[in-house]
Amino acid sequence: MPACLTPDGYDDWLGDHLDTDQLLQLLDRESFAVAHDLTHYEVTRDVNNVRNTGPHLIEPLPA
Repeated sequence: MPACLTPDGYDDWLGDHLDTDQLLQLLDRESFAVAHDLTHYEVTRDVNNVRNTGPHLIEPLPA
């Protein structure tokens, strides 16, 4: 699972000054902030095969 961070959280995430609990709290806050800007839509099942490539793989399926 990728870590979803805003640019403001980059230095804290990549630095070595926060302990594990602080990093988890940072990730929780940052992920919540990023989630509001994400757009979700269904794509073709061809995405699941590494032999398939091309921009058509991320086009939304018709509703």
